[in-house]
Amino acid sequence: RTVGRDAARVLQAQGIAERFAQLVEQGCSQGDLVVLLGGMTHADVYAQALRDAGMTCVIAGGSVFRSALEPRIVLDVARIAVDPQETAALYRVLASDMFALGSDDLLLLTTRFDEEGRAVRRDLDRGVAAIARACAENPDEAALLSPELRLAAQVLGNLWSHTGSGSLSALMERAIAASGWLARLEARKGEGLAAAANVHKALRIVSDLERAGAGAASVAEAFSAYLDCAKEKPGALSASGGEFVRIMTVHASKGLEFTHVFIVGLEEDLFP
Repeated sequence: RTVGRDAARVLQAQGIAERFAQLVEQGCSQGDLVVLLGGMTHADVYAQALRDAGMTCVIAGGSVFRSALEPRIVLDVARIAVDPQETAALYRVLASDMFALGSDDLLLLTTRFDEEGRAVRRDLDRGVAAIARACAENPDEAALLSPELRLAAQVLGNLWSHTGSGSLSALMERAIAASGWLARLEARKGEGLAAAANVHKALRIVSDLERAGAGAASVAEAFSAYLDCAKEKPGALSASGGEFVRIMTVHASKGLEFTHVFIVGLEEDLFP
């Protein structure tokens, strides 16, 4: 019986994954394998098939950098570095993989107790600043807090105390490194390395915008505008190295070499 195009694509992806699994069993490195697409619309179908077959894969080429999560987190870090009262951005940073605060920690940050012991709402940035002071002045009391909350308050407190005294991109880079986010991503290998590469790329773009004349107050909006219109490849290690299968566009593969290549969608009117 005939199948629809979507179902056929899934079957094709599974067939590629099975063949790649055979090649790996025969001693081929996953880093020598690549799937080339005409476009990235259905890249996730092939990625999922490879993962289901027990392989690590990275979507390493195509104009998907701006839609990746990591550049958006870096954008929010730029926003809160200049204006801690950007509550929505601050919330996203605290809840993101950069700090991974849970609901209890976020509730603690937005709650204080008045002189009569009643719970009173407080602004999120004020809560972070209060916890940062407690960590510095009352370490025994701060020890009762979660390690994630202490780390977030210390990193952001340090960021805010130095904003305006140097390069914003350098301050952001130090804060992101101090959070341990990059180290955690890099420890996850394949897809973690690709995500870490996106962070590094986002920081390089912020630095380039600064060098081009964007002041600290305007860097975040300049970076936001850049993400909205740029057609950038992900920061993934698309050239060489890494024990993972790559998925990229034919265009992005120009100049690269792989031992085993699957080109998908060689059909009339479908492949560019």
